[in-house]
Amino acid sequence: MATASWSRLFRHAILPSDPHARRVAKEWLTLHMYHNTDRVLSQVQSRPSCDLFLDFDVEYTGPHIIFIEHSHELLSFPMAHVVHVLRHNLNCLWHFDASQVTIESASNTQYYRYRHPRDATWNLLQAYFHEADRCVIVFRRIQEDADEPELKRRQKHVMEWLDIRRVTATTTTVRTLLVTSQARTNDRFLTVDEVAAECGVEMAGVSDDRAKKDMLKAFVVTKARDFAATYNERLVDELSCMLSPDPRNSTNTSLVDVAN
Repeated sequence: MATASWSRLFRHAILPSDPHARRVAKEWLTLHMYHNTDRVLSQVQSRPSCDLFLDFDVEYTGPHIIFIEHSHELLSFPMAHVVHVLRHNLNCLWHFDASQVTIESASNTQYYRYRHPRDATWNLLQAYFHEADRCVIVFRRIQEDADEPELKRRQKHVMEWLDIRRVTATTTTVRTLLVTSQARTNDRFLTVDEVAAECGVEMAGVSDDRAKKDMLKAFVVTKARDFAATYNERLVDELSCMLSPDPRNSTNTSLVDVAN
């Protein structure tokens, strides 16, 4: 995987409370990601000949710990179905408590907020951009929201690009690049030891920094592979349900959509 410092992608994202300014901010933040889709994806090697390609890495650059996930998957489902699930039915993949999730929809964006039991500041801004035989969906975390001042307590950068392309009428490729930073708290990044402690990685008696980083990377990559397998299984299950004539097979979980 390319090793250009991914931390250069990160910018402090702010949402104001004024409705018009808030909408413009969402559009600008996601449009900037969309315009950089091809450039960012060119930094990692594509494997279009594979039905499923997964690559995970951890980059240590100065105070930054960057987690990178890159995948390329061939799905035996129409592009419209794949886009529908990834745009409108994300909770079939997340399995969050729907009563704790709200959505602000505006233009081509959706802003998800969730009272996560381990991270009360969890949020995700999504936008959808359609082209001929292609759809790009982008996601990013918001670091500061005027409507939720508590977000400042704990910040994390998350940026994700989904490049969805029609191959045939019944097959679709989904290429994903997810770049995540470690958390920031009290205006500083968490250290390797602190991140390891949060992940449950036991480092007692380990003093060598390189060894600590290798241990954390091994743990994160294993967890990421496990999660990717679960995520892909849920995605295929939901897509299969969409093609089923029995609507009772659907795993759709309704979320609260708040007009903004």
